[in-house]
Amino acid sequence: MPHVIVKLVPGKSEEQKTQLAEQILKDVMDVLNYGEESVSVAIEEIDPQDWAAKVYVPEIVNNWEKLYKQPEHHVKEAHMPALTDSLKDRLARYREITISVTGRKSGRTISNPVWFVFDEGNLYLLPVQGSYTQWYKNVLKKPSMRIGARGEEAEFKAVPIDPAKVSSIVEKFREKYGADDVKKYYSKFDVAILAKPR
Repeated sequence: MPHVIVKLVPGKSEEQKTQLAEQILKDVMDVLNYGEESVSVAIEEIDPQDWAAKVYVPEIVNNWEKLYKQPEHHVKEAHMPALTDSLKDRLARYREITISVTGRKSGRTISNPVWFVFDEGNLYLLPVQGSYTQWYKNVLKKPSMRIGARGEEAEFKAVPIDPAKVSSIVEKFREKYGADDVKKYYSKFDVAILAKPR
C-alpha cells in the first residue's frame, strides 16, 4: 500500500504540512486508484546542515536513476566528495581517461580507455555503442567505477543521465572532439553517464 515520505527542512507550519499531506493523499487516490484507508503520508524535517549527508547524497545522488523528478538545485561542493586538484588538472587537459568497472557476469575488473567531458566540475561519459556498450551494461549492474588519468585515480559512482538530457551531453562531446570524430567513433546516442566522485 502506498506510503509517501516527504523530507524537507524545518520552517513550514503545521497547517502547510497538513495541506501537503491532504493533497498528496488526493493525488495518490486519483492517480493510483487507492482508497483513503490504504494511503499513509509522513513528513520528516531535516536540519539544513544535515541535508547533504542524510538526503542529497544517499537518497538523491546515489539513486539518481530511480528519481521520477530530478532536482535542479545542487548542494554546495563542500558537502560533496571532492576531486583532488591534480586529478582536476588532468581532466581539464587530457582527451582520454581509463575507466575500470566490474564485469556483471565475470566479477572481474575490466578497464577501457574512453573519451570524456569535464564541464563545470561534472565528469560525463558517452558509451560508444550507447546502451549496447559492455561497460555501460556493467555499471548498470554495479555502478562503482575507478577512473584513472595518467597516474591520478579516484573512485566514482556511475549515474545514468536523464534520457531527455542525453542530447546536450552529446553536444558537449562534439564541441570537445569535433562532430566528425564523434560521428566516426560513436554509433548510438541513447544513453550517457555522469560520474560522481565517491
